[in-house]
Amino acid sequence: MEAIAFMIRRDVEGINRLGVGAKELRVLGGGAKSRLWSQIKADVCQMPVVMPGQGEAAVLGAAMLAAVGAGLHRDIPAAVACMVREGERLEPDPESQEAYAKAFALYVSLYERVKDLYSFSAAIDRMTLATKETS
Repeated sequence: MEAIAFMIRRDVEGINRLGVGAKELRVLGGGAKSRLWSQIKADVCQMPVVMPGQGEAAVLGAAMLAAVGAGLHRDIPAAVACMVREGERLEPDPESQEAYAKAFALYVSLYERVKDLYSFSAAIDRMTLATKETS
């Protein structure tokens, strides 16, 4: 869970470098049902995480599109404003900040050392797939 939260933090930092400036994370899907994982994301990224008020985001999205198509809402933002409910908002735990900052620094350091291996690993995967397809 922490490794994925670290990946999210790297993405958020990249967005911030572009000047967009994320202020909170919004989670959805199966992982959003886990309060623990959402709290880890808040702690690692040092920003609030908003959990969904509805259980199934894909179904809600389809319902919003159908409502717009049927003329019940003038556009998608209007459907969102009417149909989306925020769930619990989790704030980062200040007591976890130092530990996660150190763990994140280690994660970044390790990633930088092994990132060139990813293309090698992908080549092996392609060779394995090609071998399976010819068998």
